[in-house]
This record gives sequence, structure tokens and C-alpha cells, in this order.
Amino acid sequence: MRCLNKVVFINSANVPYAEIRLDGNVHFIGTQGVGKSTLLRAILFFYNGDKQKLGIPKEKKSFDDFYIPHANSYIVYEVTHERGDFCVLVFRSQGRACFRFLAGNYDRRLLVDETGDVTSDYTLIRQRLAGRYMSRIIDRYDEYRNIIYGNHRVTDKEFYNFALMESPAYQNIPRSLQNVFLNSRVDADFIKEIIIRSMNDDVPSIDLSYYRRQVADFAMEYENISEWFREDSKGVNHVRLNAQKVIESRRKLIFLKSKVESLYAELLYATRIARESIPEMQERVKRHLSELERYERLLAEQKHKYEKEVEEVNKAIGEVESKLKEIKLKRKEYERIGIDSLLVRVDSEPSVRMQLDCLRKRKEALTRTSLDLSAKYEVLEGNIQTEFHQFEYLANEKIVGAKERFVALSGALSAEFEECKRVIDAERLEALDSLAERMNSLTLRERELDKDFVQLKYWRPLGDEIEAKLAHADEIGRSEQTLKSQINTYDLEIGKLIQEFEYESERIKRQFSEKEKELEMEISGFTDKISRIDSLLTLSAGSFYEWLDRNVPGWERTVGKVVDQQKILYCKGLNPRLAGGESSASLFGIKLDLGDLDTDVKSPVELRKDKEMYVNAITDIKSSLAELSVTCEREVQSLSSRLSPKIKELREKRTTDSMNLQILPGKVKTLRTEIQGLEDKQCELIKERKEELDKVRQDISLARHEVDQAKKRIDSDCSSKMKAARKSHSQKITALETERDTAIEAQKSEITIKRRWMDTSLGELKARRDAELKGAGVDVKALRDCEEQLEKLAAEIAFIEGNRGKSIEYRLDKQNLFDREDEFKQTRRTLEDKRGTLAEKHQNRVRQIDEKCGSERILLESLKTDIKESEDGIARFEAFRNSESFPPFLMRVAERPTLSRALPLIGEIRDTLSERMAVNDQFKRFVNLFKAPFGPGNVFQFKTNLVLDEDYLDYASNLEEFVEQNKIEDYRGRTSDRYLEILQRVSREMGDISGFGSEVDKIIREINYDFKEKNFVGAIRSIEIRSTDSADRMVQLLLKIKEFTDENSFTLGGLNLFSDEKGRNSVNREAVGYLSDFMTSLNEFQSRSSLTLSDTFQLQFRVVENDNDTGWVERIANVGSDGTDILVKAMVNIMLINVFKEKVSRKFGEFRIHCMMDEIGKLHPNNVKGILDFANSRNILLINSSPTTYNVSVYKYTYLLSKDKNAKTIVYPLISRREAAISRTNDN
Repeated sequence: MRCLNKVVFINSANVPYAEIRLDGNVHFIGTQGVGKSTLLRAILFFYNGDKQKLGIPKEKKSFDDFYIPHANSYIVYEVTHERGDFCVLVFRSQGRACFRFLAGNYDRRLLVDETGDVTSDYTLIRQRLAGRYMSRIIDRYDEYRNIIYGNHRVTDKEFYNFALMESPAYQNIPRSLQNVFLNSRVDADFIKEIIIRSMNDDVPSIDLSYYRRQVADFAMEYENISEWFREDSKGVNHVRLNAQKVIESRRKLIFLKSKVESLYAELLYATRIARESIPEMQERVKRHLSELERYERLLAEQKHKYEKEVEEVNKAIGEVESKLKEIKLKRKEYERIGIDSLLVRVDSEPSVRMQLDCLRKRKEALTRTSLDLSAKYEVLEGNIQTEFHQFEYLANEKIVGAKERFVALSGALSAEFEECKRVIDAERLEALDSLAERMNSLTLRERELDKDFVQLKYWRPLGDEIEAKLAHADEIGRSEQTLKSQINTYDLEIGKLIQEFEYESERIKRQFSEKEKELEMEISGFTDKISRIDSLLTLSAGSFYEWLDRNVPGWERTVGKVVDQQKILYCKGLNPRLAGGESSASLFGIKLDLGDLDTDVKSPVELRKDKEMYVNAITDIKSSLAELSVTCEREVQSLSSRLSPKIKELREKRTTDSMNLQILPGKVKTLRTEIQGLEDKQCELIKERKEELDKVRQDISLARHEVDQAKKRIDSDCSSKMKAARKSHSQKITALETERDTAIEAQKSEITIKRRWMDTSLGELKARRDAELKGAGVDVKALRDCEEQLEKLAAEIAFIEGNRGKSIEYRLDKQNLFDREDEFKQTRRTLEDKRGTLAEKHQNRVRQIDEKCGSERILLESLKTDIKESEDGIARFEAFRNSESFPPFLMRVAERPTLSRALPLIGEIRDTLSERMAVNDQFKRFVNLFKAPFGPGNVFQFKTNLVLDEDYLDYASNLEEFVEQNKIEDYRGRTSDRYLEILQRVSREMGDISGFGSEVDKIIREINYDFKEKNFVGAIRSIEIRSTDSADRMVQLLLKIKEFTDENSFTLGGLNLFSDEKGRNSVNREAVGYLSDFMTSLNEFQSRSSLTLSDTFQLQFRVVENDNDTGWVERIANVGSDGTDILVKAMVNIMLINVFKEKVSRKFGEFRIHCMMDEIGKLHPNNVKGILDFANSRNILLINSSPTTYNVSVYKYTYLLSKDKNAKTIVYPLISRREAAISRTNDN
């Protein structure tokens, strides 16, 4: 039976040398301070391998300095083992206690020579071992414990034969032993741990860290996902609504960006064209300026010529007007002075002078007295007759003069009339020529008008613009088809990429699932093999295999080849033995040649090695499984990373094209409207042009009519003028004839009068002669009459002399003015007509030149406007490009042909940028509204810290992808599945843990039964343990989750935490409530990493000591006196050790361990014996210490400890002394 058999102290703990047998109950006695507790601690160190849990006070030396102070200080533990005894050597290495395992029993000569010197030379020690096994240095205490307790999962195979027991779950053995030694409290948790570890090596537990990771963000995940399905009272889901607003705003931003890029591309083209066209336009401006200057010069020349001609005409008219005015003034003046009578009186001058001469002669005759009267009267008669004849002669001359004057004036009038006719004909011809010229001009204009009318049929003033708009509309139509085709292509490509992603991800998942299944099958296979190996190893102790291994060398090559491994080799109760003679090499009396058979027998070492290999393989496979899941996720993520940018790019293009496609109908509609407007405007322009041409035609027709009327008017005027000239001529001739006839008649009348005067005068003279002849004197009366007449005639001559100039002036004026008045008037009319004709010609010419000047000015203004607009456009383009508001993304834009100009494009770009800024602000507001419910760490990994515009756009892009791919359903399904899996796993794991409750109760019953059956301590009447429901809130919650999951197993099969179906609403709410409570509980107990079987129940103790009943308590303390407490605690620990020990013993066989109890003197001797029996009945040996000895017979070994003069501890075996004393007595 395996057991710690001996402990040897060499220069350790102030003990020079001591060997202490431990194969029975041991009692150390001695006064205080001699080292009893020191030895107990050293034995406890063998079991717990923990220097910190030996109860060494802090103020004392450390374990290393006290127990192993020197290089030649040793503690040697000798262990009995069915496979061969071994020793554990504790020594000092690098200042600390280390271990070596030695094969075989302890031999003093290994370390101490004949002189008593203790060596520290391991070369010498190896020589003394003489080939016996010595392990490497074990400097890690956990490795030592794994070796000594047989945790073969982590120890090397070379250490398998150095195990006191074989179990990986050994930790409660050393803990129980140190609890007994240190008299530690005994509480429910510790006992529960012992009970649980006694059941199975792999008692299930719930990894709360796993669930903490899984449900840490449940509230956020559930809240985040629920936001997509929560509706207000009006049935509106604001998250989806805001998401759509974000997507639409982003699309609008993309469209506006595209629009700005498109406009900027056109602006680049328009600016370049403007730069290139400015020199050409400037050259055209120069040409048109030159042409305008020429027309203006022609206009100035025309004006100058016209003004000169008009000036001449006006001058002529002025002269004529002056003449007419002079005629009028002089006529008035002449009328005032009575020019007619004055002319008569002046014209009568010869007659008056003749009369004057006659009167003078008469007076002379009257005054001559010496003459004779007859002669006198003869002279007088002769004078009268002479006067008459002279008068008659003069009168006849006047008649001849009047006739001659008539002939001359009539000839002049005829010439004047002919000249007037010539002038009128010339004026008529000139006027007709002007009208003919005008008619020719009108004809030319009419022909041009006909051409204009012909051109009007084909004239399309806005045709180029309309054609451009139509071409643009057609281009938009083609673009629409192209965009639709492109969108379909994008959809196909996106679909293909999504299908590829789904197919590839499904393929990856399928491959990994297959690999996972393969690995799980491998794990299952390895687990089965491990189970079979465990079964074989469990059966190895005392089996046929063990017997063969010990008694038949090389059996693997003989019996091992033909014997069934499980049924024979590892079977117990076969009672194997060696048969003598030939039979030793035979099986059932038959000798076989087994040389050709393969050996398929494995030793326990090989089985453990295989098991280790399988465990390692399972560990590796589990690691591979974990890595497989990560790798699968990584590959899917890699696939997503590879395809997502393409899909995202295609979606971006599709979005842009979709936005462009959406606005194309509006553009086409706008273009159609613009085209219709242009066509209407063109029709209006054509109509206006036609009206203008019609008006021109009407004007031409009117002008023709006016020309015809003018011709008629000219003919009429000429006819009238001719008639007037004839009439005037006739009137003048008539007037001349009348004047002639009047003058002739007047002269004739005067001749007649004069004749009568002569006759009268002669009659009077005859009478006076007769009378005078009678009187013969002077006729005074006749003289006085003669003198009076002379005075009158003298006055008349004076009047004639005074007015002769007027007469001459009048006659000149009459000849030059009055007789030409009609001529002057006709000349004035002619000049006025000429002036009108000149004005009309001038106006026509000026109008033509003005029209050409106007056309040139219009062209110049248009060119200047175009140049200014181009220059302004270029300047504003440069200002825009150099401004801070210039978007950087436009730097990559290339130009695109357009008909638009720079200025309107810049204006439209600025308007679009302003709109984009407004939309961007609205977009950010929508994003902020949308992301408000989703805080940092949200399940969708939506960013919450958005700073740059790009951050917002990326956010919206990811959101659009999220919405379009309906990822919320993936999250909903995945989250529902994951939390369903969590609920089911919690239920399953709680079920697995709860399943051990009955086994716990069974062990508790066995403990209680064991106490009742093997209670050797009379003072303790009863020690009972019972399990109760756990008060742990986490356990209670998980039990409720298990109950809920079990009750709703069918409903949970299609769990959708976010479903609105009425049948599942309550289940969903309850599931969410449990998950929320679970998460809250996990967060409340952050330091709690797992929930174990011990958490699922509570243990209570009930101790009855004599008549003292503790009742059901969770901690054993203050049961009675100190000794009673020590006793009860020791009994409980022993029972617990036994529970674990029994479990281990069933696997490989029985073994013994030691339980150290210091200061046993506190117990009554009867109780000491009782506790010893209590422990020994369970193969537990007690090592006690006390100041004095008692009940020596109950201990196999009693050692006395004392100090020598050097304060060294000397250990004396008292029983050995007693046996020596008996031997001496018998000799005597």
C-alpha cells in the first residue's frame, strides 16, 4: 500500500540527523520549543509542497533558511510503493528548497559517510546510488505536487512511478491536511469543494466569463436592434425614417457633388473656350469698330453734304424769300406813295414841259405889246397848233412805245414763260428721277423683302439653340438608357458579388463546419480512446498485466501477442502464477511460435503516454477549433474586405447613377419646356419678323403709293404750275395788252383832248383876237391864267424832277422784282421741293447708314458684352478656384464640352455648392438624429465620434449598405440565435450541474453513514451534513432561466427577440427580461469568473456533543471547549479526506496518508484514541504532538524531542528504548 514511510532530517531544522518512521500513528512529545511543530511542518510540506502554508510565523526564519540552511542540509521522504519504493530528496539549490526523486529505499550511506560527514556533491551521490534512478532537479513546487499526486496530464512519464496517488484533482487533500494542522475553521465552501472533487475529475461548471463576454452588451444590443423595430403611436419607426433621410441626404449630396463636378467640368471647358475666343472677339471688335467708323464717316459726309446742299437751297430760298419780302415791302411802299399816279405824272413830263414851253411862249406873246395882234395871234395859234402837234407826236410816240414795249415785254414774258416751262419740266424730271430712284430703291427693297420672305420660311432664329437643346435632350435620353443599362449592370455585378460572397462565405463556413465536424469526431474518437485508456489504467492495479510485468520478463513478445488486452491482461481475479517446466512457455498447454505476430500490448506507461498524446491532441484540436472559428471569421472577414470595397464602389456608382437617372426626367422635362419656350419664342420672333416684313411690305407699298401719288402730285403740280405759268403769262400778256391798249387809248384820248383843247384854245384865241383886235390892249386875264398855269406846270416839273428816281427805281423793281414775283414764288416752291427731296434722300441714306451703324453697334455691344462676360467669367473662375470655398475634390475633374458660358456656370456652381452646404448641414443633422440612440460600442459598430465630412459620408455609406443589405435581419437573427443559444446553453449547463445534485446528496449520505458506522469518539454523538437550496441569486436566476427554457422549448425553437407576433410577445419579453437580469447579475459580480456545482447548493452542519446541539449551521466553530472544536474539525476534515481518498482508491488501489495534529494534549486521552481509530479505520494515519506522552499503546511510534547543549534538536524513539530495556532485563 502506498504510504509515506519515513522522513529523515539531515542538518535540517536544527536537527543534525534523525530518521522518523511514519508507517503508523506517530506521537511527538517534548517540552515547548524543542521542535515538535517543526517536524510536523516538514511532514506537511511533503503533502502540500507550499512553504507559505505551513503556519510558519512571519517573525521566524523562512522555510529555506530554517529547514535547508546549508548545501548539505536535506529532508528525505521515503515512500512505499507497489511498483518500488522511492525517496523524495529536499535540498538547497540557488538559495531555495528543491526536489529530486530517487528510486529505492532510503540508505544513510547515500548522503552520510562512515565519519558522519554529509556530502553535497551530487557526483558522489550518483556514484553511491550505483545506477539507481535520480531525477533532475524539480524547482517548481506545482510540478512537485503534480508528480507526488499523480497528475499525469502534466507530468513527464519518468515520474509516473513516484506518485502517492493518481488524480489530477488532488488539491483538497493538502488543503484538508493543512486545515487540520493549522486548526483552521471548517466552512461549507471548503467541504463542498471536497465533496465535488471527490465525484469526478471533470465536474462541470459554468464559465461566467464566457457569458459575461456574450451578454455584456446584451442591453445595448437588444436596445440597438429594437430601435429598428420600435414604432410610435402613429406606427412610425423613427430610426428607419431617419436612416432613410440620411441615405436620401447622402444620395443628394453625392448627386450635388456629381452636379458640381459636371458643372465644373463644363466650366473648365467654357473658361478655356473663353480664353481662346477673347483674342478672336477682340479682333472682330477692331474690324467692326473700323467698319463703324467708316459708316460714321459716311454718315458725317452725308450729313455734311446734305447740310451743304440744304444750306445752298436754303440760301437760295432765303434769297427768293428775301426778294419776295422785298417785293412785298416795296409794293407796300409804292402803294403808300401812289406809285401809279406818280408814274403817270412822271411819264407826262414831256407833255408838261411842252405845255410849259407853250405857256412861256404864250406869256411872252401876251406880254409883247409891240407885235401886231394878228401876228401875235398867228404866233399863238401856231404855238397852240405846234403844241398840239408836238403833243400828238409825243402821244403817237408813246403809242408806238407802248406797242413796242408790249412787243418787248410780251417777248420777255414768252421767254420767261418758256423758261418757266423749262424749269417746271426740269423740276418735274428731277422730282421724277428722285421718285424713280426711290422707286428703284423700293423695288430693290421689295426684292430683298421677297428674299427675306423666302428666307423667313426657313429662318429659325433660335434653331441652333433649339437643336442644341434637342441634341442635349437626345443625349439625356441616351444617357438615361445608358444609366439604366449601367444600373442593371451594377445590379448584376452587385448581385454576382453578393452571390459570390454568400457562396464563398457559405463554402468557407461549410468547409469549416466540415472541418469542425471532423475535429469534433476526432475529439470524440480521442475521448473514447481516453475513456478506454482510463478504464485500462483503472484496471491496471492488481491486474494480470501488472502480474506479468513483475513476474514474466519479455511477456509482451509471448503471451502479450495472443491475449486480449481488456478481457485478460487488465482483468483482475485471474490468480496468475508460474507453471514449472515446459509449461512456462505455453498457453493452456499449447506451445506456439509467436515470432511473426505483432505485439499490440501497451503498458500503463505507454497507455498514459497515449492518453497524454490524446489529451494533447484534444487540446490541440480544441485550440484548432477555436482557431478554426477565428480563421473562419477571419476568412469571411477577408472575403468581405475583398468584396465589400467593390460592392461599396458599385453601390456608390449605382447611387450616383440612380440619382442622375432620377433627375434626368426632370432635366428632359425642363429641356422640353425650354425647347417649347424657345420654339414659342422662335415662332414669336418669326411672327414678329413676318409682321416686320409685312410692315416693310406695307411701307414699301405705301411708299410706292406715295411715289405714285408723288408722281401724280408732281404731274399735277407741274400741270398746275404750267397752268399757273400759262395763266400768269396770259394774264401778263393781257395786262400788257390792256396796258398797251390803255396807254394807246390814253394817248389817243389825250390827243383827242388835246385836239379839243387846241380847237378850244384856237376858238378862244380867235375870240380874244377878235376882242383884242377890238380893244387893242393887253389881255390881263389871259396873262394871269397863263402865269397860273406856268406856276402849276413848274410845280409839276419840280414834282417830276423830285420823283423821277422813284419812278426809275419802281420801274427797275418792277422789272427785277414785281414782274418776277411769280417766278420767285415758283423758284421758292421748287427750292422747297428740292429741299424736301434732299431731306428725303438724306433721310433714306442716313437711315441706311444708321441701320448699318446700328447693326455694327449691336454686334460691337454683343462682342464687348461677350468679351466682358468672358473676362468676368475667367476672373470669377480664378477667384472661385483660389477661394477657400473651392472644394478640393474638383481638382481631379476634367473638362467637358458645353454650350453654356462661364458666368452662369459659376453662378450655378455657387448655388449648387450653397445648396450642397445646406443639404450637408441637414445631412449631418439627420446623421446625428439617427446615431443618437446608438452609443459607443453599439452592436452595429456605428461610429459615434464623427468630426470630418468624410466621417459623416462614410457613416452614411455604411448605413446605406446596412439598410440595402437588410443587415438588421442578420443582426436580429444572429442575435436571437445567439441569445437563444445562450439560454439553451445556460439551461443545459445548469441541467448538467444540477444533475450532480443527486450525487452530492449520495456522498453526503455516505459521509453521514460513514460517521455513524465508524464513530469511535464518544464525546461526539453525531455529526451530520445536509444540502439545501442555494441562496445565491445568480444560481436562482439561472435555475429560473433553465425552467423558462424548458417550459418554452418549442416556442424558443423559433425565438425572435424582436418579433411582434402576438403568440411570442410574452415569451420574447420574458426571454429579454431573463437575459437583462443575467447581464445585470454578471455586471454586479464582476470578480466572479465561474459558477460551479458548489454554488448550486448550501451545506449545513449539525454537531451533537454530549448534550450540546449546534443545530444546522454553515460553519463549525464554538461547538464546545477548544479541545472539542479541534476534535470536531479534525473529524470533519478526516471524513472529507476519506471521501476524496475513497474516490481515488477506487481507480488505482488503496493508499495511506497522514493527518498532522499539533498540541493533541488539549484532547482527552479517550478522545485521542477515538480520533486515532476514527482516522485509522479510513487508512489515515495521525501524527500528533504534545508536551507529555500518554496512551503510548495507541501509537505505533513515539518520539521524544529534546535539545542538546548546542540547542540542536535530538529525536529519540521511545518505543525503541523500551524494547531495548526489555531486552536487557531478559538478559539479566
